[in-house]
Amino acid sequence: MAFGLIPALAEVRKARGLHTLDLSPEVVSAIQKADPVWGKVTVKAGVGALPAEQDLSLLAIQCGITAGAHVSDETVYTFVKTLFDTKEKWQAVHPLARQYSLERAVSIRAIPFHPGAVKYFAEQGISVK
Repeated sequence: MAFGLIPALAEVRKARGLHTLDLSPEVVSAIQKADPVWGKVTVKAGVGALPAEQDLSLLAIQCGITAGAHVSDETVYTFVKTLFDTKEKWQAVHPLARQYSLERAVSIRAIPFHPGAVKYFAEQGISVK
């Protein structure tokens, strides 16, 4: 729920009475089947700058990082390793970054993983093939 994190959306919500819709599991499942970049998040009541009155099931875009086949395995491996080795530093920059984790990264399967990323995940004990 970006309303509490993105000031412009919070202002629109206040000024125009924007509402957040609770989505049924069936609707979320149908959307995820059609487009796997969508995830589900439960926003707890009372959380954020403009808190909901009840827990809400919402869609969350699953952001990922892609690399073309022309990018070397070593480059992608080094990038992914650096990303996770320094995650505390970059997670301090933006509240949404704190939601990112190794488990969440490997749950996004819209396209095949680059071999460099596969190598890093394997070292972490996670098979993504």
